[in-house]
Amino acid sequence: MRLSRHSVLRIGLFQQMNEWLARKRHPGTTGTTPVVRKVRTVRMVESITSRHIRDLTEWKTARDQLDSAVRAVLTAGDEVDLR
Repeated sequence: MRLSRHSVLRIGLFQQMNEWLARKRHPGTTGTTPVVRKVRTVRMVESITSRHIRDLTEWKTARDQLDSAVRAVLTAGDEVDLR
């Protein structure tokens, strides 16, 4: 039995896909070590000084405070979990 050119290409593609999936299931088999990032919690209540916002100026201040807290965590190479 002789396989057509398309059948051979499909078989090769399936083999490549299966190898790729096998590498995905087992991280580190590609010669690289997976990067594990810590997840740090940023509590909005602790980051923002005001809990009641009355106008846009207070909102901008609160937004900037939260932004600086999140940026500090991201700059350190960690991920952020907002609470």
